[in-house]
Amino acid sequence: LQLIFALMGQPTSRTWKEGFRLLQRLGVIVDGASTAKASISPRQGLVQHLPSVSAAAVDFTFAVITLNPRDRLTASEALRHPFLK
Repeated sequence: LQLIFALMGQPTSRTWKEGFRLLQRLGVIVDGASTAKASISPRQGLVQHLPSVSAAAVDFTFAVITLNPRDRLTASEALRHPFLK
């Protein structure tokens, strides 16, 4: 989880309430703060790990691996993404 949080950021009660509550129950998040080290914003993390790719590639990657399943692209949405055109 620490590696995922370092790249994507961690869920908050605002961004993914269910995931945040689960992580609190598991002891990964204590009193609203992650036991993992704080990280930069998710998009900045992707840009740092994928420095030579286009903005469209970063946007697509972020959209398909975002933590909250409700915010992720569906398969049909992903196929219509400009990166795949």
